[in-house]
Amino acid sequence: MTAAIEITDETVNVEANVSYYFLDKVKDQAGTGCTMYQIWYGSQAGLSASPPDKFAHGILAWLAVPPGVNQIGSSGTAVELRASGSSDVVKVYGRPTLNDENVIGDAPNNSVFVSMFTVLEDGTDHLWYEINYNHRQAWVPATEVGKVLT
Repeated sequence: MTAAIEITDETVNVEANVSYYFLDKVKDQAGTGCTMYQIWYGSQAGLSASPPDKFAHGILAWLAVPPGVNQIGSSGTAVELRASGSSDVVKVYGRPTLNDENVIGDAPNNSVFVSMFTVLEDGTDHLWYEINYNHRQAWVPATEVGKVLT
């Protein structure tokens, strides 16, 4: 990695014991001994605005992990998001129901999140993938999942 790349460090915002799909990993250039993992994460940039913007956006972020505390494995299913229409973002929901009142954020096409399980929406045959998104359990409809990665 070169100094010209801007790194968004979400380390203090990411909760422990949660699975993330990483796209890249490098040693921390600051010499901390940590490994930096590039992940997709739901970030709320507008919390300092008045009134606060509580809508989150999927961003590429770097997570600093101290030596010996990570476990690389295959917990959950990695899903690559892809909007089914002409949009280049996928809506992320707080509940597994297709209701715009439940939209808590968005994520760009080709972003990848780990899903620990799926559910069917009550009274329908709509399948939903659970994802970890901005400190929350969030949901994306299966129609917005372009690929399930193995």
